[in-house]
Amino acid sequence: MHPEYLYKYRPFASECDIEFTRQIVCDNTIYFAPPCTFNDPFDSRPAFTFDAPFDEMKAYYRRMCSKQMPQLTERACEEELEKILADPATDLRTPQGQQRIQQLHSRILAEEVGVLCLSSERDHILMWSHYADCHKGICLRFDARAAFLREARPIGYEQRRELINPFRDRDEDMAAKTFLMKSRHWLYEGEWRAVRYEGPGPVEFAPEALTGIVLGANASKEAEERAREWASRRRAPLELLRAYPDQQDFRLHIRPLDHWNCEN
Repeated sequence: MHPEYLYKYRPFASECDIEFTRQIVCDNTIYFAPPCTFNDPFDSRPAFTFDAPFDEMKAYYRRMCSKQMPQLTERACEEELEKILADPATDLRTPQGQQRIQQLHSRILAEEVGVLCLSSERDHILMWSHYADCHKGICLRFDARAAFLREARPIGYEQRRELINPFRDRDEDMAAKTFLMKSRHWLYEGEWRAVRYEGPGPVEFAPEALTGIVLGANASKEAEERAREWASRRRAPLELLRAYPDQQDFRLHIRPLDHWNCEN
């Protein structure tokens, strides 16, 4: 089930962090990052298996040939297939060919795909610690129905790595195994992802998509002033909130910022 909101945690540790966050809030622009920059060495780096009958291998090559060289006739495609299978560097039955397809997969991830990572959680203590500068940063609240998030999907958390079989897996299955699967160690993140196949880079969104800013429990007065200033520049309304620790339990409460100021 699609959540009502998705959240993006942002640190306030450096001027660069602050500027990137300002661009999101004031310029309605958010960055889709290349997966090679992620903090998990397993993330978007799937394991491969090349187990398949030779007929399925040839069918795979024919699909790739027609997709990448649609101008070729059927006969020319068969000739290209013979060349591929005759060359150990491209024949996926050989270790060299298998290594090449994995390198190609890595290059595509680095150059041709951008990913936006968000969370369904706004009050998780570890998320604030790990991604919002030890609770000194902020958390941006997005309407999950916004156009640029319509294709966002939840991460699946597994005990074992799923294997990609290029001969048997459909493109959408390979994409899911690559971008939407992580170790159960990361379950606490409640992560959702939007994937952009036009490459990494900034993406504009409608001003109404950003609906709120939550300041961390340790956010400074300067961070609060910046948030208020940014909100005042926006055409679309923006709710300002703050997280604060419960007095008895290990949990955070999220309340309107002015309510927090009245209590403090």
